[in-house]
Amino acid sequence: MKRNMTIYIASILLCGIVLTAQAQEYYGPTNFIAWNFDTVEQVSGWGNWFGGDFVSCEWDPSDASNNPNSGCIKLTVNCGTSSPQWVLWDGATPYYSPLSLIIFTNLSFDMRYDASSAVRTNADGSLDFGVIRVGSRSSDWGQRWYYYWTIPATNGAGLPNTNWIHISVDLSQVPRQFPDLGGSGLINTMFAADNGNYNPNLRGTQIIYFDNIKYSGYIAPAPPPTLTITQATPCLVMFGGSGIYGRSQLALQGDQDSWVDGPFPVTYSFTILDNATEPGGLDTHIHFIGGGGNASYLDWGADNVLWLQIISGTGNNTTCIANLSWKTNSPSVNPVNRNVALTLTNPVLAGTWTLTFLSNTNGFVQAPGGAPIPFTLPLTDDEVRLYFGNPLQVRFGHQNWGNAAQAGIPRRWAKICVTNSVRAIAEDFTKQGDYRLNTEIWNLSTGDGQGLYIVVPTNAPYWITWNVPDTGFSLIAGSSLTDIPSWRTIDVPITLQAGVRWALITQSALPAGPQAFFALVKRPFTQLQVLLPGETNAPGTPTGKVGTPIPIMLGDVCTVTVYAVDPNYNILNYVTGDMIALGSTDPNAYLPEPARLVDGAVTMQVYFGSVGSFTVTATNLTNPRIPPATSSPITVVSP
Repeated sequence: MKRNMTIYIASILLCGIVLTAQAQEYYGPTNFIAWNFDTVEQVSGWGNWFGGDFVSCEWDPSDASNNPNSGCIKLTVNCGTSSPQWVLWDGATPYYSPLSLIIFTNLSFDMRYDASSAVRTNADGSLDFGVIRVGSRSSDWGQRWYYYWTIPATNGAGLPNTNWIHISVDLSQVPRQFPDLGGSGLINTMFAADNGNYNPNLRGTQIIYFDNIKYSGYIAPAPPPTLTITQATPCLVMFGGSGIYGRSQLALQGDQDSWVDGPFPVTYSFTILDNATEPGGLDTHIHFIGGGGNASYLDWGADNVLWLQIISGTGNNTTCIANLSWKTNSPSVNPVNRNVALTLTNPVLAGTWTLTFLSNTNGFVQAPGGAPIPFTLPLTDDEVRLYFGNPLQVRFGHQNWGNAAQAGIPRRWAKICVTNSVRAIAEDFTKQGDYRLNTEIWNLSTGDGQGLYIVVPTNAPYWITWNVPDTGFSLIAGSSLTDIPSWRTIDVPITLQAGVRWALITQSALPAGPQAFFALVKRPFTQLQVLLPGETNAPGTPTGKVGTPIPIMLGDVCTVTVYAVDPNYNILNYVTGDMIALGSTDPNAYLPEPARLVDGAVTMQVYFGSVGSFTVTATNLTNPRIPPATSSPITVVSP
């Protein structure tokens, strides 16, 4: 049942109260020298992640600062092998991992080329050492290259350019380019060259030296997050994937949805509600991946791919351009650069797009408001069966198409339908009752990022969004500004995309009454809470819990839960890492080893060794300002 409500944002009021109570923190510049290569040991963790051009890396006594007690790392590569790449990295998880991009906003290092290094000749006759890039791996083992550069082969005097060069990289835009790095931080440091795509004319041996790899920034007081509220439309929301070519896409489970051999007609269609003109140039697509697989980039990387690709307009121009293209036996290239079956221009992206196969090689594409446009694939039936028969993965979604600004932007889908394939799919996302996709139908593992897909059900009227950092803040709601202590944390679907947290407000999360207030509050960590079987956390009550401990048999395991809580017993899921030790009034109790809080909680097991009534005490070994907490008495009885 719908209710007419007045919605308010009260974040400034509540956050202001809480932030005035925060402890003093250090604010000022910070510099972190990750690698100065003073010793041979600093090179031991470095090596090649992948690529055939890598030859070796070793410590070298030369130093960018002419320090006789230091050195650098020396890299040798052979450009232009059959696998023409090299990726020099300091390991999957170096000692400093991760580095927060909230704090560290600059990377600097020194590098030089040996005079014997191969150079490339450009179209204008200039000489350089080729394109190099620097980046970090992502938490899902993707490559995140955030800076590219080239160094001329000669200096201003026309002499070989072999002196040390200092390079400085602005990291402030990296969280926007790669939202996953914004969340995880920089996990490692990687230098690389893709000599197949960026340096096809570069051949021969290069010797490159790197030194003084330093991350710097400024630790500043983070402003409190700012909340906004917007109306939610029932639909499937796909948030833009991470990176300049990030994908956000759903695949049909099972890889058995090829059109090949019908029964015809076989149709694949979707209805999208956005024209996607901001920032514009968005790729919306259906991908058919021969052989299947979950890697996001298989539209480019797989051998056999057919796609329907639609590129949106920009700004006030809603006109979009579509192509139906395919490739066979052609990895590492886009289908549109191999074979194009048709192209079309349509006034809008928003609406229903349909791809219909009338046979293995013939069909039509119909754009919103347009007439069917026929196409023919100049392949034999046997060739189509070989390249595009099952297993074939079918994907619906978006690619950023060279524009990292697409990352995190929500795109709204109304329907996805498939007819006359192995199974019929008719998903109407405007009439769903749950925010989660049906994973018996949808494979959610082909996108670049986490939490990219949320269904707005019919019982979810609002989005509330706020910016990060928001460590320690909780979304709360209440029905009156005169009774703020009664406001409670609300449990709703939340996803973090491109530095913005999106909370989908369902009807069940709205407080009772004609009006609702929302705010973010940062609750202080002041105490521990110890719960025994039979007890449940209950914020806002005198004891912070309800229920009574269930008597336990002597020798049976007793599960003890310890929470980090605020003065009102709200559980604080931002508290992680504090070491908790248990004690008991039973002198014969078997107590576990201390364990750390994770997301504000830790569960431990106790075995009582005596009959009677006993308590359990939790002590914070990490933070002495947090007092010990004692449980309610529990009765231990004889078997």
